[in-house]
Amino acid sequence: MKRRIYFVVVVIGLAILALKLQSFVRSGAPEIQEPKEIAVAEPEYNPAVEIENTLTQFDSLLEQNLKESGTVGAAAVITYKGKIALVKCYGVRKAGEKNPVD
Repeated sequence: MKRRIYFVVVVIGLAILALKLQSFVRSGAPEIQEPKEIAVAEPEYNPAVEIENTLTQFDSLLEQNLKESGTVGAAAVITYKGKIALVKCYGVRKAGEKNPVD
């Protein structure tokens, strides 16, 4: 019986000591401040950067196709995610004239 009482007293004493130590550690530690959000300027969205290889391939295929077919002029517009990624005009409006496609 005495051992149980002794054991309970020791456990309660250790619990009190732990609580005191915890409050001491908390009061001695610097307060942690929440990080402040820093406004970062988003770079301007340029869809051409995302699909640059595809646009380059399309451009060369279209030029090759125009030469092979004998077409005097054409215009191409490619959009990507709702933004214009490529606008390019090729050749002239009418064979024998100098008015470029625009």
